[in-house]
Amino acid sequence: MHFIETVKPNIDSHLINSGKTQVGDNNSNSNLVNDLIIQECDIAKKEYFIIVEDIHTLLKNCKELSNNEKLDYCNSERFYMKKYLENVLIKVNRNFPD
Repeated sequence: MHFIETVKPNIDSHLINSGKTQVGDNNSNSNLVNDLIIQECDIAKKEYFIIVEDIHTLLKNCKELSNNEKLDYCNSERFYMKKYLENVLIKVNRNFPD
């Protein structure tokens, strides 16, 4: 059985969720933090998408997998796709706030 390594991008979630900066309230610091978060989201999106593609390729091309193994890989693919989409939403919300 193949194992997929879990990727944990370095995103500071309390900064993402609060929309506030630790550095201060001036606009340049806020823009800097926002840009860094967007960069981290881009990196995470690429990593998660590569993992999803790898799992999908494995499922499509590996005929000797049992049904339980296929189910495990499908669940992994779903997990990483959710992580990918979470980062897409963070980036969208950062670029187009309400």
